[in-house]
Amino acid sequence: MKKLAPLALATVVAFASFGTLAQDASGSVTQTQGNVMVSQAGGDFVTATVGTPITEGTMLTVAEGSQATVLVNGTTITVGPGSYTLNQLASMAAGAGGAGAVGSAGGASAGATAAIIVGVAALGAAAVEQNGDDVEPEEPISR
Repeated sequence: MKKLAPLALATVVAFASFGTLAQDASGSVTQTQGNVMVSQAGGDFVTATVGTPITEGTMLTVAEGSQATVLVNGTTITVGPGSYTLNQLASMAAGAGGAGAVGSAGGASAGATAAIIVGVAALGAAAVEQNGDDVEPEEPISR
């Protein structure tokens, strides 16, 4: 049973990291050009204005020929036509490194990605540690 403890701990770390995907993200609209709309938590779409918050459950939609500039986790990015969730914007901000970006992407913030990598590494280490612990020698050991 002691051998399962490292594996169980590593599994908890790996799965707990998935909960951080949106928790480390926050943002707001800083500029709009054209038709930019937001829906908060599945509500009706309304026109986005400077200062509109982007939180968990927000959907930012940018129409053809339009763009929006948002501040996410301290990084300003510009997005073109499409629909974006907070996690997608946070991923774009992490990849932009403050330089600005146009387009769409999905994924996790840098912090969540690091937590996932640490969790997977811990799982691998636990598996390697367990591999071979229960192997009996093929031949008897000299007496």
